[in-house]
Amino acid sequence: MSTHPHTPPHRLPITTAADSSEANTNGITGRSVLAVIGLWLGMSAAVATASWYLSSVLGTSPSTQTVTVLLVFEVYLLFPIAALIVYRPSGLRDRIKLRYTAGRDFGLALLVWVAILAAGTLTYACIGLMAGSIWAPALEVVRNATDMARFPTATPLDWVLILPRALLLAGVTEELLFRGVLYGWLRRHLRPWATILITTALFTVEHYFLVIFPLAIIYGLLVGWLREKTGSVLPGLLVHILTDTLLFVIALALLAHGIPA
Repeated sequence: MSTHPHTPPHRLPITTAADSSEANTNGITGRSVLAVIGLWLGMSAAVATASWYLSSVLGTSPSTQTVTVLLVFEVYLLFPIAALIVYRPSGLRDRIKLRYTAGRDFGLALLVWVAILAAGTLTYACIGLMAGSIWAPALEVVRNATDMARFPTATPLDWVLILPRALLLAGVTEELLFRGVLYGWLRRHLRPWATILITTALFTVEHYFLVIFPLAIIYGLLVGWLREKTGSVLPGLLVHILTDTLLFVIALALLAHGIPA
């Protein structure tokens, strides 16, 4: 028998596939984050100024609803364009993680969506009971999260701008920004739950209406987990589009039943 003391083997660090994927050298750098956000803001300012000027030249008051809807549409449209310029198509796939992974990930996305709806409904029902009206907070969420106030007076041009913005562009821009660019950059430096918490906080503040905060927190946490689990932005984008579409349809149904905007 050997008299040498037993030397325990060195413990190897536990590294998940998501860890190595997010922290590799092709990840998102702080410089690229500043570049895409700076380009987005610069393009938005330039296009908004041009739109404002053209509306004045054409004799349309810049304060009209159509101009406001147009400006919002342009801001949401320009972020994907800025991301495409900075990261190029290959970067959107490999760095932003805007990529197909597996069919089961979309099944998981549907389960996450149902969980968000269930948790959100229960949360707002509890808030409503404490406030004395079980449905009032949920109605306020629908009003503030959609263009419901603009629906009754919307022109055909307004609808051309409202529909793609509400049903598609909002989801694309917010998922690329929060679960794509910011998530990818933070994940290079932080553990998963720290990244999820920070992006959820930023996502919540971006929605600025206090009544939306509970839903934004629930959504941010669950879709952040989905982003980490699947390694892709696409499943979360599906959840976002489904959520926005449901809120939009509810807003239309409320107006059809005489509920004021």
